[in-house]
Amino acid sequence: MKSSRYQHLLLSLIVGSLLYQSAMAISSEPGGDFTLTDHLGEAWSLQNARGKVVLLVFGYTSCPDVCPTSLLTVQQVLGALGEQADSVQPLFVSVDPKRDTPAVMKNYLGYFHPSIIGLSGELSMLKNISQHYRTSFGYSGDTDSSSYVVDHSSSLYVINDQGELTNIIPYGTPADIIVDSVKRLLPPE
Repeated sequence: MKSSRYQHLLLSLIVGSLLYQSAMAISSEPGGDFTLTDHLGEAWSLQNARGKVVLLVFGYTSCPDVCPTSLLTVQQVLGALGEQADSVQPLFVSVDPKRDTPAVMKNYLGYFHPSIIGLSGELSMLKNISQHYRTSFGYSGDTDSSSYVVDHSSSLYVINDQGELTNIIPYGTPADIIVDSVKRLLPPE
């Protein structure tokens, strides 16, 4: 009888441990859906891009180097894809909602590719999305002035046509390598 109770307790602990590990595995997957405000002032959800490969960049419009370079790389990737670029949705998520209004982002993104959608939202929402994508951002300097700096991820996040994060590409990766990565997710030409 005593042995039966211990077996039952042991079995309960094993099952509980397996359930906990499964829950942790599910919740620890990076990525996920989100809804923010686009550069036209409308609500925009990642689900809007279902059926397309998404190239996601976190940044801010006052960034002196990393963000414009990243967006130029996205522009090169789209150019290299030709007609297949219609199956790709580039996104620029601003982590500087104080300065990056929809109008500011619309103007800024006009220097890059017309299909890039600029997104932003409340700081708490951006922090939540950032955590889900296993990245971070923070502010340096006096945020009451207009000259503070935003420290942020410089990676490019590739999301497949089902909304699943498939690749995190480091900053500085040549466009042709990114093109190859994206083409693997697109239907054959």
